[in-house]
Amino acid sequence: MDAFLAMVKKHFIVMTRYPVSFITSFGMVLIFMLLFIFAMGMFVPPNAEWENAVELSRNPMLLAEQDNGTLYLAFQIKNPGEQAFLWVGNEVYYPDNSNSSDHFSIYENRVWSIEVSHPLNGTVEVGYYNNGAHLWELNSSLPEGKAEMDGHIERGGYGTLASVAFYGFIFFMFLQDIIWMIGYSIREEQYQGTLESLYLTPVNHFSNLISRAFINVFWTGLNVIVALLIVTYLFGALPLGNLVFALLVLFLSLLQMFGMGFIFAAFTLRAKGSADFIMNFLAIVFMFTCAMFFPFSALPEAMVDYVSRWIPLSYSVDLFRSALLSYPSGFPELASAPFELTITAIFAFLMPAIGYFLYWRIERSARMKGTLGEY
Repeated sequence: MDAFLAMVKKHFIVMTRYPVSFITSFGMVLIFMLLFIFAMGMFVPPNAEWENAVELSRNPMLLAEQDNGTLYLAFQIKNPGEQAFLWVGNEVYYPDNSNSSDHFSIYENRVWSIEVSHPLNGTVEVGYYNNGAHLWELNSSLPEGKAEMDGHIERGGYGTLASVAFYGFIFFMFLQDIIWMIGYSIREEQYQGTLESLYLTPVNHFSNLISRAFINVFWTGLNVIVALLIVTYLFGALPLGNLVFALLVLFLSLLQMFGMGFIFAAFTLRAKGSADFIMNFLAIVFMFTCAMFFPFSALPEAMVDYVSRWIPLSYSVDLFRSALLSYPSGFPELASAPFELTITAIFAFLMPAIGYFLYWRIERSARMKGTLGEY
């Protein structure tokens, strides 16, 4: 532990010795996040009806909110069958229902949209039948809001897609930082001519590796918090359900990333200058295959089945944002939450061990050949 703290202090001193570089590196990460946030804002719809409603189901779509003891529902389904109907409490609605004061129904282009108001006394059972039943139980914990019922369901506000993108972006920032600051800092010390002399000291090599990314992970965490505050101010609050569990998933995922960082550090010792290009290329590959900026449903099905499902980090990304979104319909996308947690936990312990073993082997080979300080 003392060795680890000493190495963290050493890297912190190196960073603060050059304050301009230190401040600009911090600022660049924040600017990068702000660019992403404002780019996301282009796809956020303006304020509209049902912007405060919670999404209970995606297909069929069911939005719900409450106001002064009244339940408001927005329901929409494509291609309802001949026997399809929706019930709310003791009331039953069909696609050809005439409109009244408590509901407004539109059926056009094979899409049925219906808005319903209903007294919210205790728990209200809501169901939909169309060759198979969907059931929900709603209570007063629903968000506040009152939509104008005209049958045209419009959603505003931040929305699930923007939340998916931002939470995936958090993973991307940590992944970039850990891989670069472990692997690239090895390369930097080779340029400076200090790597070989460092290995002549009795310093713990594991502490030396992990301490390289510790400070940057801390700063990235601060940037993420600042970005979250900005997003909340500009677009409204993001969903933060199951926060403690999501932070546990993030911690286990960081352990995976440290293992990947060890592997890239080993690759840096072997590949020298070629490592920069390979690391950038693989970071982009992970960004797409792990669906960090969009749902997995946006990827081609073949890519999800034959690529994404074989990358452990995909399950971490999926579980992290699904937990924060309170598991809306269709999430998690790759597998059940217990299965994804199991994969995340296994590789959280497996990846650092594999990564450090590979680094130890290649570092030992470089020392024996006398190429440790070559760049």
